[in-house]
Amino acid sequence: MSKQDKVWMDSEVPTVTVIHSENRYPDRSGATHDPDEAVAEVTYSQPLPTYDGKLHEDDLDKVLGYAWRWTNNVDGSWSRKELKLADEDGLLHENGDYNENVKVLLPNPRYEGREMGRRSSMVGDLYILNTEAGSIMYSVDDFGFTNLNDKIKNAINENPVAEAV
Repeated sequence: MSKQDKVWMDSEVPTVTVIHSENRYPDRSGATHDPDEAVAEVTYSQPLPTYDGKLHEDDLDKVLGYAWRWTNNVDGSWSRKELKLADEDGLLHENGDYNENVKVLLPNPRYEGREMGRRSSMVGDLYILNTEAGSIMYSVDDFGFTNLNDKIKNAINENPVAEAV
């Protein structure tokens, strides 16, 4: 086995911490939600290969996309950890957004005595991709995700602090 073959043999299962940014629109009671709440931790569905301890860039996009899909209310509720949900008439329906790889970090809100679900992820939310090599913070954009670690590094490099004399 060559050294290069060995490097790709390691694998890991990354996670994404989902932080919902402040909802600027009031809910039914007129209140806005607390800013920057960590609402979920999403574990990717399978191990991914690593190269020198790091995931491939294409795999990073897969992991972020997976977290996006499973923190959106498409056909049920991602945050209500039930396989079936009751509608207003009490009839049970399949919860198409249930995923055992999503850990809900906060209790769900209640409205008029009923458990509601958490909102879907949206533009402006933050995702922290956690790997064995470290963590990378991303913002959800109109199309895809922006690596905030790179933006911060670039801003620092473009505006160096002058040395004291």
